[in-house]
Amino acid sequence: MNKKAQGLSINVVILLILAVLVLVLVIAGFMMGWNNLWGRLTGFFSTSNVDAIVTSCNLQCATQQKQEFCCIQKSIRGLDVNNPKTEQKLKCSDSQLLSKIECTDKDTLCSGYTC
Repeated sequence: MNKKAQGLSINVVILLILAVLVLVLVIAGFMMGWNNLWGRLTGFFSTSNVDAIVTSCNLQCATQQKQEFCCIQKSIRGLDVNNPKTEQKLKCSDSQLLSKIECTDKDTLCSGYTC
């Protein structure tokens, strides 16, 4: 048989894919900052979503989204330190979340607002 070219082995293909992934992670780390990248990567594997909900509530408070902030319940995992896998339904205006929110209007945003 006359072969003009040799095929790539599976090992080479897998190593090339891994090298590209590592290169993408290194570039993303330098562009976004390593702490930001690490926070995003660990967020995929974490059972808690408290930080994401608090960030969402802060944004809703800052932009005066009263309906979302005062009325809509969010599913929160990891609020109970003793049992981090339990899920609770809370609004941003509930006292358990309100203490974690940094918005200046958080205490007066829902006063007089009916859902």
